[in-house]
Amino acid sequence: MLIQSNTPKHYSEIRKHWTRATNPYSKDPTEGVLRVAEAIANQMPDLGLPRMPLNARAAFKDVLMYERPPGNGSVKDILAFAQARGYCAHPCEWVPSSEGDDQFPALYEPWAAWLAENKYTPFFEGVRLTEENFDLWKPLARVLAFNHLWQRDRETAVHLLMTVCAKKPVSIRRDLVRVIGSNVVFNGLYPDEVAVARQLANDTDEQIRSYAEQKLNEMEGLETKEDHAKILAKYFKIKGKGLLSKFRGNASSPKVIIAQEISKDSSMRHYFSTDLDALVGVLGITAQDFTSNFDLEHFKGKLFSLSMRTKDTEARKILARRVAEAGKECPAGLFRDADPDTWRKALDVNLGSLYPSSVVNFLGPKAGSLDIKTVRKIRFYDAGKR
Repeated sequence: MLIQSNTPKHYSEIRKHWTRATNPYSKDPTEGVLRVAEAIANQMPDLGLPRMPLNARAAFKDVLMYERPPGNGSVKDILAFAQARGYCAHPCEWVPSSEGDDQFPALYEPWAAWLAENKYTPFFEGVRLTEENFDLWKPLARVLAFNHLWQRDRETAVHLLMTVCAKKPVSIRRDLVRVIGSNVVFNGLYPDEVAVARQLANDTDEQIRSYAEQKLNEMEGLETKEDHAKILAKYFKIKGKGLLSKFRGNASSPKVIIAQEISKDSSMRHYFSTDLDALVGVLGITAQDFTSNFDLEHFKGKLFSLSMRTKDTEARKILARRVAEAGKECPAGLFRDADPDTWRKALDVNLGSLYPSSVVNFLGPKAGSLDIKTVRKIRFYDAGKR
């Protein structure tokens, strides 16, 4: 899909050919890739990195021809690889697709916004919803963009909802309000959505009030992280904590005993509605106590993400070090603050993973930084050569 003009009919015409992207017999395997003419590319924002040189552009086009990407996410990893090597794509080969998704590196957000603002493409969820562009969206696309913002920048989304959106027609407000609670994997809300729902329960519109009240009622009185942590506390027993524990210093830290019954608990609600800081507050210990002394046998399932959700940086470092040394699954998010030696041990664990994507997911923007000696250690390296 080559964009050559921002006249209204031009995009409509190239959109008609979008189905060719999924046609395996298409003469051009990159038919579904959105790209722009050279004259437009020269006007687009500088992303702070040089664009790929000719030889790299040719190699990138080979990747596009192989992938036949149906969406932006299909080329996210190769774009991250190029970024790690100090380059960005050339707009004549690829720009974020407005017919795709929001799964492209943040580096390219200025391109997505510029193309929409200059009427080369429609606004889509890969463009950030703002006060300035709020009225330029089609209804469904705006809801998707607001949902994207709600999940990634809650403070900005709430401000937009309560200020800009409050002045818009009620139909727009109703659509956006229904984003609240839509990403929850159970009935109700997450605790950090409760305050907004309480404000909306006093809205001037009856439908908005009704929706907010329905969601609040589904909470069944469990509205805070502490409420959910108290329910989970029955699975934990703390040994070595008492009236004298505060005088023991590091000589005897409390032992965290986790009941085996926790594995039989099928409820996900409480685990996703609290964090480690709330849980240790109920248990009467610190996050560092917990990450130092719970059995890593339980670093899986529902406790996997809960044990990582803490604002205590040192607690996260302790957990990262223990997990890497034990050769357990090493999720990328846990190792952002880890020291270099711990990070390297975690990388080694991922190099031997049964899942080919583990290394790329762990490295993220550093995916292009591995030397060939390290690449050869990837479990599937030899299989990939055959």
